[in-house]
This record gives sequence, C-alpha cells and structure tokens, in this order.
Amino acid sequence: MPDEVTAPQAQTRLNEFCRLRTDTRSRTTSEGKSTVAAIAATEPLTPPPSVPYPVTVAETRTVSRQALVAYRGNRYSVPPELAAAQATVTRRLGDEVIAIVTASHITVARHRLAPDGAGALVRDHGHVHALDQTAMAAAAGGRPHRRRNASHPDPTPSLRQQYCAPTPLTVSCHRRHRDRRLSTWPPTSAPPVEGTPWHEHPRRHHHDHPGRESLSAAARSSGDLESSWVRWRLLI
Repeated sequence: MPDEVTAPQAQTRLNEFCRLRTDTRSRTTSEGKSTVAAIAATEPLTPPPSVPYPVTVAETRTVSRQALVAYRGNRYSVPPELAAAQATVTRRLGDEVIAIVTASHITVARHRLAPDGAGALVRDHGHVHALDQTAMAAAAGGRPHRRRNASHPDPTPSLRQQYCAPTPLTVSCHRRHRDRRLSTWPPTSAPPVEGTPWHEHPRRHHHDHPGRESLSAAARSSGDLESSWVRWRLLI
C-alpha cells in the first residue's frame, strides 16, 4: 500500500479484498462443500468482556523490624509477628486496594493504594496497637533505673572481715610504730632546753609507752638521760 494511505483506508481495502477473494474460497465440511464466508457466519465470535481481564500482580517483599512493607515508594503496615519475614504484595489491575499475603497464603492486611512514589506511611489502627503492646511486653519489667552510687558496695563482707579485721599482733605493731614515730630523739626543729627531761619537752606526748614513766624516773635519779634513752630504745 502507498505511504499516504491512512489506517481507516487500509482497513477498508482489506475488508474488500477478503470479501472478493478470501471469503469466496471453497471448503469441504461434513455437510458438503461451502465457502469461507458461509462457515464463518455459522461460527460467530464471543463478545468481549465488559471489564478488563482480572490480572493479579504479585511481588515479594521483606517486612521491616517496624512491621512495614515497602511497595512502589510507600510503606504499608502488617502485624508485628511478621517482622523480618517474607510477605507477598498482591494487586489486581484496575483496583485501588493491595493485599499482603504470608508465605502460607494467608491474607494478613489490606490497604488502599497510595500514589506511587508519594512516600506515604499507611498504617492500620490494629497493627499500631499490636506493635505498641509487643514493644511494652519486650521492655524490662523491673524497677526504674536509679543513679549509680559513687562508692561501690563490698560484694564479700565476710572476706573483708576475715582478712582485714585487726588482730592483737597488728594492733601491737601499729602501737609500736606509733611510739617510735612520736619518740624520735633528738628533735630536728629545736633542741631541748638544758636541764629539761625529755618526757617533759613541749614536743613530747604524754600518752606514750607505759614503761617511760619508770624509765624517766630512773633517768632523773641517775642524771644520765642519754644512756637511759638508749636503754629504753633497746627495750622496744
């Protein structure tokens, strides 16, 4: 056909060709000979359906931990039991509703389809309530958190009492060390006043070893303070 012929003109020419050439061809049937046009008249076509053919599109998705399924730029809620599981989103062409089906072919949610790429979050009230209940059940049921004390409690008080309790030996050693520290002779800051006994010096303490009084009396009677001090140190 020439290039300038339009589609309606081409269809008209095709119908005319079929009427004059193809429909007049002879065919043999059980009833005898006939033409193509006569046989076609006895076998009419079924009229087309009033609605489109029910095509269902299914796509597999992974449910997020927030119990949401992403589909065509939007997110749709499902029961929280399906978190991190596989689900199938089904949609029949021409419908504005999608269905979410589990792996066992159970429909768990139906949502109205949002515009593609709108970034909408479509939730069901029952799914939101169930998700809140699951989150509250997973939370700790103990007492509220308290401020941490600066001092840590002793986890084993029995061990502390066993190994750190004072004994007569440790008490005597501590007292002996204290007496030696307090009775250092001669003093480093100021020398004793001439003629003053060492136990009466202002820097000396009067709650020292009980044997000092007798030793000091003997030293005063003998007049030999330095030798008495040496002897008392040897007693320690």
